Amino acid sequence: EEALDTDRVNTTISTSSIYLQDEWNLLNDSLILVPGVRFDDNEGYGEEWNPKFSAMYKPLPGTRVRLSTGWSFKAPTAIQTSAAPINHYTMWLLSNSSLEPERAFTWQLGLEQELLEKRLVLGVTYYHSDIDNLITTVATGTTMGGLPVVTYENVNEAEIQGVEVMANAEILDELHLLLTYAYTDARDGDTDERLVNTPEHTVSAQLDYDNAKYGFGGTLSLSYTSDQVNTDYGIGG
Repeated sequence: EEALDTDRVNTTISTSSIYLQDEWNLLNDSLILVPGVRFDDNEGYGEEWNPKFSAMYKPLPGTRVRLSTGWSFKAPTAIQTSAAPINHYTMWLLSNSSLEPERAFTWQLGLEQELLEKRLVLGVTYYHSDIDNLITTVATGTTMGGLPVVTYENVNEAEIQGVEVMANAEILDELHLLLTYAYTDARDGDTDERLVNTPEHTVSAQLDYDNAKYGFGGTLSLSYTSDQVNTDYGIGG
């Protein structure tokens, strides 16, 4: 149950859900299949059944091929549909009581490979999502108190696809380095324009140190995101 209680708004949204899955281990555990289904009953948007399926195959020692696919349902939140205007310092954000829930079909295929006696793991994954009624933010072209006004809207059809690459290296027993790169192509299916707040390129690096003997450690992380269409500032970068 989600509750929104302010001096101007008092509302609740109730959702009941159940998720069932089974795991099948075949070919001496070199093939693992996981079928599943999720049921949601949202008081505002009704009942939804969403099947899912994933598989992992190990053709060689240290090699894993992963496949997953499934449907999903995401109802708008109370903030998105019922909140009073919110001041985000650089803009005003308005709710939209006419929002429809998101419905998506997603599949992804990935490959992982262990090297150097498992001290190095490399991975690459391709994913593709077709989304109906994607909830996003758009500028209204108006202002309040000198600040631009933004609201939530549904994108009729959206297509999001991309590639993720990672390398996880054990430099020392206590020191690990994780490098990731993601390319994302997120577009409005009707206009072919890029979706807002979704950068094309994202790079991250994380260095972890864990000294089990003396009970201390630390993490250093760096990240970079490329230009994106940004609703907050109404610019393309």
